[in-house]
Amino acid sequence: MQLQLPARVLRSQPYGESHAILQLLSESGTLSAIARGAKKPHSKLRATTHLGSKSIYQMRLGSGMATILQAELLESPKGPQVSVEKAAYAAYFSDLVRLSVPEYPNGNKEPFQVLDRIYDLMENLDESDISMLAMLLEARVLRWSGVAPDVEYCGICGDYLNEDKVDATHGYAERLGQFLCQRCWNSRNPHSGERAIPLSEKELKILRALMWVPIQRLGHLYLSAPIVQNLRRIVRYHLSEFAGIRPRSAKILEEILLPLAEGDLDRLTSSFNSSPLRKEDKPSGD
Repeated sequence: MQLQLPARVLRSQPYGESHAILQLLSESGTLSAIARGAKKPHSKLRATTHLGSKSIYQMRLGSGMATILQAELLESPKGPQVSVEKAAYAAYFSDLVRLSVPEYPNGNKEPFQVLDRIYDLMENLDESDISMLAMLLEARVLRWSGVAPDVEYCGICGDYLNEDKVDATHGYAERLGQFLCQRCWNSRNPHSGERAIPLSEKELKILRALMWVPIQRLGHLYLSAPIVQNLRRIVRYHLSEFAGIRPRSAKILEEILLPLAEGDLDRLTSSFNSSPLRKEDKPSGD
């Protein structure tokens, strides 16, 4: 059986002297394919095997790994090729998607669209802004993995979390992996040994938007350093402990990136805008 589909390279591994094994992200999930002869200097497939590149692949599907017959290069991100930091981010983004998206044909379009948008934005952003894109993708990966904490209802009493109060204080209970309403947060036993992270109403709304608002509706978002650090702590803890996603590329990324100076953390900017979440924004999974 032959098929033709647009896909982006999540991983490229050499196989033998001249072949490459690719893991691709398509609009219907991930799939592995071999590109024979792609490592040869004058191969027409060579440019379509680079990490992050987007191409239209014509391939033959069999009982095992697919075989790439032809490929037309659509996009080759320049950032990862000229910047070590962007290359590390590209590897991390690819690992997050690779570990959370179903195999072809059981996936849906959202991961493909999100990664497309991230690569578009990453070309003209500096590292502090790309770190915001990383948090957006991490929040989506929690949902794609099926282990995202409920951002609508309290994990203890079941009450609705959105109290429409600017000064409302919620919390994230690490052992439960759930958010707590203000009443349950205030009534918890501080001496129980339960580790909990305080969370403002504003932070909860931002996290809800990062998880659910369609990537096409996001424009510019301005967040203070404390908000970014608090949300990142929650998202990455949940990603590690409940989704079991601990890519080695995350550690490599941390080692490559230099810590931002405090003055640079006063205002972190990313190229998307948080819009109010509407019920119709939640993907149906189609």
